[in-house]
Amino acid sequence: MEKILKDRVALVTGGAQGLGQAICWRLAQEGCHVVVADLNEEKATQTAAAITDRKAIGIKVDVTNEDQVSAMVERTVQEFGRLDIMVANAGILIAEDITDFPAEKWLAVIKVNLF
Repeated sequence: MEKILKDRVALVTGGAQGLGQAICWRLAQEGCHVVVADLNEEKATQTAAAITDRKAIGIKVDVTNEDQVSAMVERTVQEFGRLDIMVANAGILIAEDITDFPAEKWLAVIKVNLF
């Protein structure tokens, strides 16, 4: 069976665990080389290492920091020569009772999900 994304280069933010990790694995199954970008560098590297049939790398990035995002894209292009697919999956989950939810945590959630 032909892989529909053969030799494409995909970058997945929040790719070290959960849905992001599953997206990384599926993209690799479909033929992509994968950049696993996450705040947790160790898990990003572990996820990339688990992708054995395609080239994959793990990158530490805080998507709320524009300089780090630029560096992430630059490194991707440096490593692979281009960027074909970008999956903006990074986000944070802070769950607390609505009556006790601190404003600074709410603003952090909004900032990540809007930008």
